[in-house]
Amino acid sequence: MQTVRIQRVDSAPIIDGALSDEVWQQVEWYGDFRVVDTPEKSADPSTSFTTVHDGTTLFIAIRADEPQLDDVKLETDAALFGSVVDDRLEIFIDTTGQGNQYLQLFVNSAGLSSRRLGDIRNEAFRLDLAVGSNQSGWTMAAAIPLADLPLQPQSSTWRFNLVRFRCLGGAQPSLVVSSFMPLKGHHVQFHGYPFAQVEGLDLAPYLWDVTTQGTPKLQKTDDGFAYAQRLKVANMASQARHTEIRCALETAGRAAGEVILSDRFEPFEERTELVETHLADEDFGNLIVVMSDPVTSRESFSRRICHRASADPSWRPHFIRQGDGEGGYINQPAAIRFVPRYDGEIVSPYGLAPMDNGEIAMIGASVIGAGASGSEHPVIAFSPDGGASWSEYLEIKGARGRPMMLAYLGNGKLTFSEADIVGDKYRYFSCDYGRTWPEKVLLQPLDDGEPFETEGNPLVDRDASGTAVRIAETGYSRWADNPSREYIRWSSDGGRTWDNEMMPEAWRWAVEYQGKTHIRSCWEGGLVRAANGWIVASLRTDHPPRYRGTAQANDSNNGIAVSISKDDGATWTPLPDRILFEGGRHHQHLVLLANGDIVMTYIERTDMRDGEFASYRRGCEAIVSHDNGLTWDLDRVYILDEWAYYDGANWCTAKCGHKCSAVLNDGHILTAYTNWLAGSVIIRWRPEA
Repeated sequence: MQTVRIQRVDSAPIIDGALSDEVWQQVEWYGDFRVVDTPEKSADPSTSFTTVHDGTTLFIAIRADEPQLDDVKLETDAALFGSVVDDRLEIFIDTTGQGNQYLQLFVNSAGLSSRRLGDIRNEAFRLDLAVGSNQSGWTMAAAIPLADLPLQPQSSTWRFNLVRFRCLGGAQPSLVVSSFMPLKGHHVQFHGYPFAQVEGLDLAPYLWDVTTQGTPKLQKTDDGFAYAQRLKVANMASQARHTEIRCALETAGRAAGEVILSDRFEPFEERTELVETHLADEDFGNLIVVMSDPVTSRESFSRRICHRASADPSWRPHFIRQGDGEGGYINQPAAIRFVPRYDGEIVSPYGLAPMDNGEIAMIGASVIGAGASGSEHPVIAFSPDGGASWSEYLEIKGARGRPMMLAYLGNGKLTFSEADIVGDKYRYFSCDYGRTWPEKVLLQPLDDGEPFETEGNPLVDRDASGTAVRIAETGYSRWADNPSREYIRWSSDGGRTWDNEMMPEAWRWAVEYQGKTHIRSCWEGGLVRAANGWIVASLRTDHPPRYRGTAQANDSNNGIAVSISKDDGATWTPLPDRILFEGGRHHQHLVLLANGDIVMTYIERTDMRDGEFASYRRGCEAIVSHDNGLTWDLDRVYILDEWAYYDGANWCTAKCGHKCSAVLNDGHILTAYTNWLAGSVIIRWRPEA
């Protein structure tokens, strides 16, 4: 088998079915096809081909000898073309040489063709095609713009193969499959196809990489739909280049598209651009992206990008269950929607903040980066309509890990702190309703120098205008020490500095188990100022002593207890007085309603009741206090979302966690939480008055 040379020619050959251009007579041709699965046997009749380029276009010519042309069985239905029972040629080209993504071109002697490139089928690239026939058989010539091919810096070496399906009907039907590369088994063997050397091709103009980031968004408007899709554009060349980018949705053929960018890209620069347009309806095809030199108009990239978009389904009917106080439940109407994903990855919500511009900010963490190099980073989105729709996510540049303690401070100011990362942690600040985050300060450690870890919700005291005057947060250190250390501290400058640090003794207690004294403790928590001025703390307790040293000694079996301060944080009631859940429920969040009730939402990781694993139920729940946190109506618990799960090994292993809640002006509550199996959801519900 010869090595294929894709030679450079000075002038483009004419594309006709007769192969009359003299270019075809001057270049090297390749043949000696072998029967597939019998590679020692030469194919008869013969097939030969050649391929050349002129720096902008790839040209392919093929001769298929056929003495029984009238008996060739052709498929004339495009929907069926490409089956195993029609006569055709199949061309395979991998312009990266890695065997991962092939261009495929199917052609028959009637001129019917089909094109594929990666996930794109039919019309995957532009094609100028002509076929013809003579006494010897049939011929074809094709031209494909190089801008339509995925070229990379190593693209001087391709993989190339040509397969022929000779299918005869008539009195003696037959099918013989032959290949330029001798093959055993199936004719599709991408990684085994031979290499082809591309001669004299200047790759630099074509070294662009354009991919979609995440799924497209389609929002219903009064007169149609608003479409939005983020694109990642990368200059893979070692020189700076100026380019113009046009984008269009494929509604009927290849539209010219609108210019979304005309700018200079530095060597190896990568940036993200947003494609936005308006549609009359949901009927549209793939996204077409064309890049060209703004001076010469020479195209360097032209691709149809396969994607799927449908209007964001937004709220859908949902039912929550409320305990009836007698061991049963009453269904109540609610609404549910999924939290939008970021680049296809689940976003775990950590904070919801209603703002005085009418929007709700939602901050979360999503894995950014591929494979083992991927790590969690904060992203933020905004809803103008109470959670029904959400903006595109903004990546908070420089921030790492999980964003905790989101707080709206008034006048467009937001703040949060990093958590669950190694190294220095920072608190970030925005003054434009979360659109930019230009300020960050090192997260102040505890007085003893230990890092301050957080999760939950802060207490924000406000003046009459709604501007924050003081913030309190709970936090912890030495979580794995048993007991851990739980703190509360205060800030009067929006979270930049902290004072009045306190580790309440009331947040630790001793229990006896199997003749041994165990010190119990807590860690993360939520705070709220009750209607009567008290401060209510909902704290996540460590797992019960009976699980220590067992497979169940993990954080899924942590519980919830409540402590109250009636003197503005100076003293606190003992946690053992109000242990609401011994284990299995945590990630609690507190909100105050207009009627003075306090609502606690939390994650149900393990349904533990009376010290036993009661059911496979996982999900999200809520309870209410009508007396400033003193008592909680456990018999009238709200089951906001539920699903069964068991991994077959450990009953306390859960696939849910992390949540946040916010009260809307109309009295509804938004509760968002993470289901690691199906995706994060937001539930819109209203507690019983």
